[in-house]
Amino acid sequence: MTAFAALAADKMVKEEASLSPTHKVAFEHPERLRYDLVQQPDDAFRPALRFRSFGADGISTLSFKFFASKDDNGTFKTQADIDAAVMKMGASYVEGSVEKTNTLRRLQHKSGTGAYCIFTDADLVGVARLPPGQFRYITLGLVKVGDYVLTVRGYSNTKDGDDYKAMLSVLEGLKIVEKPTAEKPGKEA
Repeated sequence: MTAFAALAADKMVKEEASLSPTHKVAFEHPERLRYDLVQQPDDAFRPALRFRSFGADGISTLSFKFFASKDDNGTFKTQADIDAAVMKMGASYVEGSVEKTNTLRRLQHKSGTGAYCIFTDADLVGVARLPPGQFRYITLGLVKVGDYVLTVRGYSNTKDGDDYKAMLSVLEGLKIVEKPTAEKPGKEA
């Protein structure tokens, strides 16, 4: 079965999460990818939309976080602005990676712009079985949709598996929608 066929066979779920009193991020994801809203100390308690997938043993094989912020200063007007910022984000990972270079990949976003880079952790190359919480790959990126920029940080054990491709599809389909001002930020029911 091809990756496309596997994704097509997976039940897709449409959901929304509040970004502010006036805006939501809307996304569609395969049912097998779980998401929640988290605020963790490692991220200075910034709210993040986190997606995860799990192996048959219940251990996470992919964990992506999106951090949303308004682009009030117009920092990211063009694809070139996004590209330059992603290259800067990835610069500190080059030395500890297998690739030893920062290769930019562009997202084919339906209503915005985006780019990402992937690094392989050189320390984990010979490790056959990773301990829980360790991942072979880190993905860093930015997605600009409307007036919002979503910073992406993802960890995965593959960079071409179905779950990874599904995450890229989620990124490429992100939408910003207005909402009634009476709603509070958070996960939608």
